Amino acid sequence: MTSKDIFDHVSDWFKILLKSGVPALLIGLGWISLFFGSIFLGSAWSSNPGFWIVVASGFVMVGLGYRLYKREMEDPLRSR
Repeated sequence: MTSKDIFDHVSDWFKILLKSGVPALLIGLGWISLFFGSIFLGSAWSSNPGFWIVVASGFVMVGLGYRLYKREMEDPLRSR
């Protein structure tokens, strides 16, 4: 039994998503937006409105990409 760390699980997820195109792009850009937005715009004392806009748009991108991915997996002929 091999144990996978978190980076192996993330790389497996993105390998699966790379086959689907637009959903992978949305999910990838959403995670990048969440990560860099929280680093550059978040602070320990207060959060400015830009932080909440970047975080909300990142969540929306990840959610929309996940929904599109699930829809493609349910009915692959519908997405063509």
